[in-house]
Amino acid sequence: MAEVSKNGDLFYWKIEITNLGADDNTHVEFTPTVPSGMQYVSSSGDQGAWNPTNLRYDVGTVLTGASNAVNIILVYKVTNFAAAPFAFSGIISGDNADKNKLSTGTLTY
Repeated sequence: MAEVSKNGDLFYWKIEITNLGADDNTHVEFTPTVPSGMQYVSSSGDQGAWNPTNLRYDVGTVLTGASNAVNIILVYKVTNFAAAPFAFSGIISGDNADKNKLSTGTLTY
C-alpha cells in the first residue's frame, strides 16, 4: 500500500549539477520552483549556499567534467496537502549555462 503524504511531512530533493562544457562554469545558480502547498525548510550542498533574498541556491564555480558534480539537498515541508500532487522543477544558470546540465533530481520523503 502506498504511503500518503500529510501536512508536516518533509520532502528531500537532491539535485546534481554537472558541467559538460570544455571550460569551468562560474556564477552557477539553481533556482527551484516551489510547488504550491510546500514551504522551504533548509538546504545543504557540496559547495555554495542558499540565497534567502533571491530564493535560489548559489553554487559558485562548477568545474568541467562529470567527476566534479555538485550535489544540493533542498528540504521542503508540506503546508497544504490539498494542493497535491506536487511538481518540482528548477532552472540552472551560469556563465556557460548552455553547457550545464541538470543531470539528476531525486525527490524522497
